[in-house]
Amino acid sequence: MARKALARTALALLAMVLASAPAFANCTDDTCLSIQKIIAARANNFAAFKGKPGVDPRGDSLWEGNQTIPGLIDYCYVYARGESTHYEYDCDASGLGSKAFVPLEKARRIAESLKTAFQTADPKLIWFVDPNAMLLASVGGFEGTQAWYGGYSKDKLTVKVEVLGSESSDTTVGVKIFAKPLKKRDVK
Repeated sequence: MARKALARTALALLAMVLASAPAFANCTDDTCLSIQKIIAARANNFAAFKGKPGVDPRGDSLWEGNQTIPGLIDYCYVYARGESTHYEYDCDASGLGSKAFVPLEKARRIAESLKTAFQTADPKLIWFVDPNAMLLASVGGFEGTQAWYGGYSKDKLTVKVEVLGSESSDTTVGVKIFAKPLKKRDVK
C-alpha cells in the first residue's frame, strides 16, 4: 500500500512540474533555439550569458551577453536593474547606439519576426500591447514606437519586444527578457 501511495505522489509531483514548466516547442532553426536558451536561463539571472562587464550610457552596470538571436539581433547584454528592477536579458539592434540604427520599416519586420520566434519557442506565450509605447508614439521623434509584452497572463509577463523611433529619426528594435515575471497593471 505504501509503495502505491508513494508512486502516486511521485507521479502527481511529476505532472505538476511538467504542467508548470514552459511548453517549449521542438525548434528547427537557430533563432528559435537561441530564444529557448535565453528563456531557460531566466532562473539563474542569465548568469551563463554574462560576458565582459561594462556600463550603459547612463552609467548602470551591465555585462555583454554571449547569446544572440541569430538572424535578427546580434548585440545582447545582461542588465542588473531593468524595467522590473531585477535582471533582464536585453538585445538591441543598435547596440545601445554604438551601431547603425535601422529604418522604421525594417525595425517593424524584425519585431514581428521576434514575436513569431518567441511564439514558436514557447507556444503558450500571449502578447499584450504596452500602453506606454502608445503614449510615447505621440511625442515628436518617436511616432513609430510600438511595444508588446509577452507572457502567460497580464500578471506574469516574460518578455517585451519594442520598436523605438520614427521615419525621420534613428530607430531601433529591442527585446527584454525578464528574469522574474514582470507585473504591470496598465498592460492591455
